Amino acid sequence: MSDDLDMGGHRERERQLGREVALWIRIRDLEADRDAWKAKYEAAEERARFQTCAITEWKAREAKANRLREIAERKAEAAIEALTPSGATKAAYSGEFSEPTTEMVETEDGDWVERSLRVPVSWTTIKEIMTAIRDRANSEMEKNG
Repeated sequence: MSDDLDMGGHRERERQLGREVALWIRIRDLEADRDAWKAKYEAAEERARFQTCAITEWKAREAKANRLREIAERKAEAAIEALTPSGATKAAYSGEFSEPTTEMVETEDGDWVERSLRVPVSWTTIKEIMTAIRDRANSEMEKNG
């Protein structure tokens, strides 16, 4: 009978060891699963960081493009204004341009000499030049799309 008790205790110990082994295997499997999920999480976290950086960079580039567009629009408006005849442009350009010319004048002793002088360009001529520049710019824009 003592053999039966010893066998029973031995069997119980085997069952206990079997449960412990099964538990250790389960723990190992759970740790492997944890490590796999942790790697997936870290990869997802890295992708999220990359996407956040990409979005931030895209927003910065978009803001810069908007600023450049605004500057270009202001410059275009200023150029159009500068090339549109108005009271402001007449005041700005009248007297600013002249052409060299010569004329013959008689001196006190009766001799004729050539004298150099500058003749102001008329406002009408300035307006014609402004119109020609605007027309050329419009033609280039239409040609280049």
